[in-house]
Amino acid sequence: MPSEETSRFEPVDPSTSQAAVSLLATAFAGGATARTDRARALVRSRHSWVLRGDDGRVLAAIAAGPTSDASTWAVEALAVRKASGRRGYGRRILRELRRTLPEGVGLMAETDADVVGFYAACGFSTHSLGEVYPGVERFRCVAAPR
Repeated sequence: MPSEETSRFEPVDPSTSQAAVSLLATAFAGGATARTDRARALVRSRHSWVLRGDDGRVLAAIAAGPTSDASTWAVEALAVRKASGRRGYGRRILRELRRTLPEGVGLMAETDADVVGFYAACGFSTHSLGEVYPGVERFRCVAAPR
């Protein structure tokens, strides 16, 4: 598990923007250009943060923003550098995002079956949305407000 001393949670800035885009692009399906364009648009239009290691490398990135009623924020994308996987960075970046949200604001994500277990392990309740796309079951994952 990462310690507070070995990783820093911070907003994306010009020095981390390209790394955040590259990492968040891995969270999407489709061709490389479409994934990169989608990630770039998220970093520009949503709130986005990175988790950086002591050496300054971006270990994880997340993009999220308020829903239409502002009582909940939606995670639009979350990605951990492949070489840094299974070390708690995904859990850490979610925890840090929740700490930045105003009191009384919840967090939600919509994801596929291959990631729903991660959100459940992070304390989110999960509910099947059924087969949203042909052959793909989607899940809504919700963390209650703190």
